[in-house]
Amino acid sequence: MADPELLTPEQVSKVLGIPEQLVLKRLRRDLGAGPQGGRNPGGSYCRRLIPRSWVEQELKQLNHETVRCLECGSRLTQITYGHLKSHSLTLSDYRSKYPDAELTSTATHERLAQRKQCSREATADRLAKMRAKRWSTKTPADARRVRKRKQQARERMTEVSTRLWQDPDYRAMQTAKARDQLKDWWSDPDYRKRISKARRASWTTEKRDAVSRRTRDMSIALWKDPEHRLRMKEVSVDRWTKPEQTLRDILRSLECYRESLDDPRYGFVAHGWIPTAGAGFSANADFIDYRRRRIIHVDGVYWHSKPEMKVRDQRLDRWCDANDWAYVRITDADLKHRRAQVEQLVADFVLP
Repeated sequence: MADPELLTPEQVSKVLGIPEQLVLKRLRRDLGAGPQGGRNPGGSYCRRLIPRSWVEQELKQLNHETVRCLECGSRLTQITYGHLKSHSLTLSDYRSKYPDAELTSTATHERLAQRKQCSREATADRLAKMRAKRWSTKTPADARRVRKRKQQARERMTEVSTRLWQDPDYRAMQTAKARDQLKDWWSDPDYRKRISKARRASWTTEKRDAVSRRTRDMSIALWKDPEHRLRMKEVSVDRWTKPEQTLRDILRSLECYRESLDDPRYGFVAHGWIPTAGAGFSANADFIDYRRRRIIHVDGVYWHSKPEMKVRDQRLDRWCDANDWAYVRITDADLKHRRAQVEQLVADFVLP
């Protein structure tokens, strides 16, 4: 009965995918004397058996040193155009036929990378020697001339770039090109993952604190300017949502709306702060009547259905109940689909 741990050269040739003579050559190189003892009288290994352990080790080495051509089964360090030409194939045809096939062995990749690294280091050393030799013979006047030429080159490049960007057609072309490039990049999920990972890694606690401090200081400096405060007040008042505009029209029809705090009439004013001093939080009302202590909230269904918004609204409602402020909450869905009922509700709430 044959020993499963021993193979004949013919079997090893089929396993490794190389000719039998090459198997025997590698065997002589590694084992020296023939397996299971010395050489046979003819000096050949053909009638000797080969250990399976050696075959497995040799297969790993071959997989590292070579790749197998899936067209003919031969092992090569690199599948080149010349080899594929013998099969009447091109590289693109081979890739299309065998998408997962490797064209270059791992050992060849490592050798090329090492050669490229050595070439890069040699080039850097050569350039460093050339610069050292060049500047060893330079005088201060030569250095000043070099700096002057570099400055002039930068000024010329700036002038050309400025002239180009003043052209609307060139600016539109470059903008479209950059937009298309960004669109192509962001359509790749791997690119998005890499960018997100890099941004999360760079957003450290120290950086976040520094940005928060810078933003706070900038806001404080801006709010010290009276003109900026006035501009922001105008912007905030003019920033109306459609449901707020609808409720404002209802209040105007009831003659219960004040255009500003300077308006001598009594009624509701828009976007006013609720006097919650000492309560530990601040709140803003969509419409508030300070004289009769009444508040109208216009809530968006999407935002105010979130858990954190529900908690905030409940806290404000408890404060209003404890401090004798009457309030009513109206959703944007109510204003859109049940306006008549909302008008009656508002009239009952605001009219004495």
